[in-house]
Amino acid sequence: MCSLAENKDSPSVSIKPKLVLFYKFPVYYELASAAGFDIFKSCSKTCELTVNSTRFAEADVVVFFSHSHIIWVFFSVESPPNSAASRFGNEVWHGLFNWTMSYRHDSEFWHGYVRSEKRKQPVANETRAADEKTWRELFSKKQGLVAWFVSNCQTDSRREMYVTELMKHIPVDIYGTCGTLKCTEQDKCVQMLRTKYKFYLAFENSLCKDYVTEKLLKIYNIGGLIPVVRGGADYHKLFPPNSFIDTSDFSSPKSLANHLHKLADNEDAYLNMLRWSWDYQVLGPKLPLCKLCERLYEPKRVSCVYKNVYAWWSDKICHAPRDL
Repeated sequence: MCSLAENKDSPSVSIKPKLVLFYKFPVYYELASAAGFDIFKSCSKTCELTVNSTRFAEADVVVFFSHSHIIWVFFSVESPPNSAASRFGNEVWHGLFNWTMSYRHDSEFWHGYVRSEKRKQPVANETRAADEKTWRELFSKKQGLVAWFVSNCQTDSRREMYVTELMKHIPVDIYGTCGTLKCTEQDKCVQMLRTKYKFYLAFENSLCKDYVTEKLLKIYNIGGLIPVVRGGADYHKLFPPNSFIDTSDFSSPKSLANHLHKLADNEDAYLNMLRWSWDYQVLGPKLPLCKLCERLYEPKRVSCVYKNVYAWWSDKICHAPRDL
């Protein structure tokens, strides 16, 4: 985190909206402003968002998928091994970036794929009773044990090797490019997972600090299915207690398989891992533009810069698997 310095805006001058420039963002990254919506409408401060790079000199802050008055923000939602951020290791970028925006919780602005929070009001007893009935009916119908949808067959996390070992002790149905099964219609796939399987493998392609992708969010949203997670994040700090199974809690794939078998045969224990939804909710990404806008109005701003933002991003952040 950076320290603060005085904001040079004069209080006697009429302050126009701060300009936030998203510079050369990837086409898949949808911005509401492009559709004519005011993305800052619900914010406490007034800012304007643009993706027009010709307004660079006007900008109060520049957000990069990575003029002395401009604050530079490094942005990435991909893990270091799978992002294009290595370009920022070049010395030309040293001492340039002031803030970071990423899934890392030590970023100035957190922008992760998935988050959880305590419900303001617990689920009503009537809903709990209905859920309980539905879950018990689903449990009795589930014929499969473990499912995995995957298209990247060779990863830094070596998840494919872990699953190969796991399959020696428990059956795993693999869908997609890396398996023999196919399911291409999303709605039907969701229903199939919910009614047929008891567990789903939400394994990340790299084991990096805080890195959790949307695959876990999708499983939480399906309901009636327990995710088995594998990644570099501390899942116990990030997600509802007793809502997932973490491979890091087991010494080996065999040990995990034994646990899954026991849980699959114990209806009460299995259903107990679905009840988290009564007290918590798991939500999708929330772009922290309001926080970015508000920071621009603070009387103090950052004075420091990242000497090497790529070193912050990548050094000792990811690790090889320790259980294979």
